[in-house]
Amino acid sequence: MARTPDRKAGLLADVRALAEQHLAPHAGAIDTEARYPAAALRALGAAGAFAAALPASQGGQDLDLAAQAAVIDAISAVCGCSGFLAWSQAAAAATVAFGDNPALQQALLPELADGRLGAGSGLSNALRHLAGLESLRLGARHSGEGYLISGVLPWISNIAPGHVFISAAALEDGGLLLFLARGNANGLALEPCPPLAGLNGSLTHTCRLAEVYVPAADVVAGPETSTALLLRLRGWLALSQTGLGLGIVDGCLHDIREAGHTQAELNRHLPEQEDTLAAALHSARERTRRLAAQFDDPAAYADVLRLRARSAELALRAATAALLHAGSRGYQLRHPAQRRLREAGFFAIVTPALKQLHKELAQLERGSRRAA
Repeated sequence: MARTPDRKAGLLADVRALAEQHLAPHAGAIDTEARYPAAALRALGAAGAFAAALPASQGGQDLDLAAQAAVIDAISAVCGCSGFLAWSQAAAAATVAFGDNPALQQALLPELADGRLGAGSGLSNALRHLAGLESLRLGARHSGEGYLISGVLPWISNIAPGHVFISAAALEDGGLLLFLARGNANGLALEPCPPLAGLNGSLTHTCRLAEVYVPAADVVAGPETSTALLLRLRGWLALSQTGLGLGIVDGCLHDIREAGHTQAELNRHLPEQEDTLAAALHSARERTRRLAAQFDDPAAYADVLRLRARSAELALRAATAALLHAGSRGYQLRHPAQRRLREAGFFAIVTPALKQLHKELAQLERGSRRAA
């Protein structure tokens, strides 16, 4: 697709057009019938939707994190499940790009960037571990030139035999290993998760690893650099994922406007109105854009967490408002307002979950008081 002089605007225009063409007619089926949007993801990947922040030398669009968050936002406004899959793909590509394995970057980043190689981000456990919320679920031990990885990792999305995922394991002699695992690796079992309330097309599995061999070529970052990489990457992941919540809010505003065509007189008495939600959405988008330039600044991390939490709370508010504006029609399972409710609920519990965000913020505030 041709780009306009404003490359970010051109990318977003392309993404919105593709989402309307490939996702809007199927969003309900993707959510409830486990229809994986393979064709849509291929088209979005070819347009650059997963690599807005990557340099052109790595197959990217040479823009920035703010552009990547805006892309996730645009997709999620049409289909939250597809927005989450796009985030998973972009997060995996970014993790490889942030890593210290140039050969892996050269070999895989072009395919990750344009979606030819599907990828999931299995870093939730590692990020919760960094926050002091749980132990690492995977262990690694040296074996020849590589490592053997064992353990169980639940709730990994966008993973299938032909895909890859990135995760972290505790080394037996101490330290952390960031690695890439192949979906068809010997010793890896992909178990479908139980039926979900929504986002059933997300290819979500429990990954059981029984001495899965990871060669040195697939190590994203070794024990000397993995923790520092995650500490730098966590702000990037949270801010890019904020686009998912803000896109859901945008979709809710669309539903509220649709309801207004037939129920405007009654709906104007509801406490949540389109204008107040739209103003909150605009503010959150601007805050995302500004913080994107500081994603790896430790001094800005608390602000990143606050924005991510407020975005989840805003999505829940907007989804509830969309249901109330739709009225009895919104209580039908096929109505978009029902899907938005499920999407907003997911955004509030996916890592970093709302309760995790508030706990981390409380820890940071206690640390600041002690330092003072």
